[in-house]
Order: sequence, then structure tokens, then C-alpha cells
Amino acid sequence: MPMNARQRVLDCLAGRPVDRPPLLPVVMMFCADQVGVSYGQYVRDYRTLVEAQVRTAELFDLDCVSCMSDPAREAADCGAAVEYYAD
Repeated sequence: MPMNARQRVLDCLAGRPVDRPPLLPVVMMFCADQVGVSYGQYVRDYRTLVEAQVRTAELFDLDCVSCMSDPAREAADCGAAVEYYAD
């Protein structure tokens, strides 16, 4: 019987059997492409990032979503001057 993503990840981490290895890719630019936005927009707007991550996870049966995007985002939040590029 197929497992849900949460159970698959938790069981794998605990060393228990799983139906397949969890799929936990880093797909930031790919996610932006899935909702038709530039990577710059994806990085600067958390709502866009969330929409893109969720849509990609649903489309490709991924076992996670991530708020990770770019270290510049965190630097900008701390006051650093950051130049964002579209892609």
C-alpha cells in the first residue's frame, strides 16, 4: 500500500521500511518555472514561493516543499543591499 509523504519521510529517517525512497529534491528555479514567474519574483515574494513549491510537489509527487530559495533573501532581511536578477 502506498504511503503518504509524511509517513514515508519519517519512516525512512527512523530506518523503517518504506514503499520507495522519499523524493526531496532542491527545485527552486524549476518551481518558479511551474507557475510561470521569474526566479527573482519567486525569491522576493514568499506567496509566490509557496504557490510554486506546492504546485510542483503536487504535479511531480514530491515528498516535501521547501522555503529555501537563495541566501540573498536572508541577507536582505538582515538589511544587506541585494541585487536580484530575473533568472
